[in-house]
Amino acid sequence: MMDELTKIEKEKYEKHWLEPVKRQRIINHGLDLLRHYPNIIDDAKTIIDIGCGTGKCFQSLRDQGLDAWGLDIAYSSLDPDIHIKSGAFFLIYPLWDMIPSRIRSQIGGNRFDLGLCCDVMEHLPEEKIDDSFKMIYEIAEDIHFWIATHPVGGNLHLTLQSIDWWLDKIIMAIPNSHVELIADSTFNRFGDVRLNSFYIRVRH
Repeated sequence: MMDELTKIEKEKYEKHWLEPVKRQRIINHGLDLLRHYPNIIDDAKTIIDIGCGTGKCFQSLRDQGLDAWGLDIAYSSLDPDIHIKSGAFFLIYPLWDMIPSRIRSQIGGNRFDLGLCCDVMEHLPEEKIDDSFKMIYEIAEDIHFWIATHPVGGNLHLTLQSIDWWLDKIIMAIPNSHVELIADSTFNRFGDVRLNSFYIRVRH
């Protein structure tokens, strides 16, 4: 049964994505990551975009012939045209309350080769962070996190912490993982440096 906080977050994002103005303003950070680090998909046969939002990133990968899936808490997040084209590859779960075996069954029971989780973790309630890291680790072998440390309008960034805090959280939640800070700043779609976000890689 869904707890009260999960209900609140799910309802918040179902409503958020139904507002056309907010949907139009969305920048897809998964696509930004792949523009600047295109080689991360080189050896991946299966990819999951965790917290996929509009679905533009995983759809772009599918258009390249890759077996890419999207996952989000809100059914309404996916762009309508992507729902039509690739709705069968869209999974709806809160990150902290996923069923890893059911998700892995979509690709034969194995973990996805690659997980992308860009501009997602800071949106989660702090008390759900540990469980989310554990669940994500169960569904993907090699996970790339792009995490922001700045507030945004509408109180959507619920967990604003330092790079060190996030690294410690990962190590405590999934102690056997291999954690690497790739960059302590990231880039936007125009190539501008973003000092208030960073890029972490977590592997089995």
